[in-house]
Amino acid sequence: MMFSCDECDRSFLKKSKLNRHVRETHRNLKVHTCEECGKTFKRNSHLKRHLISHSANPKPHKCAYAGCYMAFTCKHHLERHIKIIHTNECTHKCPECSDGFAKKQSLNKHLTFDHGKKKPQICALCNEDFFTIG
Repeated sequence: MMFSCDECDRSFLKKSKLNRHVRETHRNLKVHTCEECGKTFKRNSHLKRHLISHSANPKPHKCAYAGCYMAFTCKHHLERHIKIIHTNECTHKCPECSDGFAKKQSLNKHLTFDHGKKKPQICALCNEDFFTIG
């Protein structure tokens, strides 16, 4: 069974996902409040991530590469930094010429400027254009 949004064309497998979608996308409700500074968030996970900024060690994830002093609040940000800066891992391949890019945004710029590709997808909510919807 699918749960469809009455305000746009999105559908969800779970009613809870539909409810979150409506609350965050159409109502823009920010129901999670930081008790330290009063900043509000749509999701509890975003509040939890924010709370680190009030701790004694707001950036606990430090890069271990020699000479690099970058530190991050989130582990996945550190992992992305290592992948892009230190290992030059190229996970986004150009379908036109097979060039590789560490960031999807860099691939999209390459497609636009080097191959003259237009963004074929238009978002029904905001009318912005993208290479993919998702």
